[in-house]
Amino acid sequence: KSSVMQTPQYVPKVLTLDMRSFLTKHPAGPLIPREGKVVHALKGFEFLGYEIVDNNGPRVSPNFRNFQKFEARYKALYRSAVEPFIGLNENQKRLRKLKGYVTSWHRAFAQSDDAEAMLAKRMKTINQLYS
Repeated sequence: KSSVMQTPQYVPKVLTLDMRSFLTKHPAGPLIPREGKVVHALKGFEFLGYEIVDNNGPRVSPNFRNFQKFEARYKALYRSAVEPFIGLNENQKRLRKLKGYVTSWHRAFAQSDDAEAMLAKRMKTINQLYS
């Protein structure tokens, strides 16, 4: 009894297609998985918004998309903090929120090669607003 359903190549493909079909109809919204690939860890890879590379030891930094999100949020918080006519208390509150966001981002990517430079640049700008 030989059938197409019993071939090992067919079963994973059917399961994959069924899973993809199910995920596109998910109640939380369409979830569309991307095709993955297996790479050697030394070549580096992206995982959950992080780029992991081996430069004399593992380095974790934000991937391009994640960094773009940071930049957009930073700019929005900055514009909000320097908005005129919001009052001194509200201005200070927004500056603290901006500073907290930058500090939190830095902690998440402290191992990144350019983390210190990025933090110093942003904090210098924020501190100039405080004075």
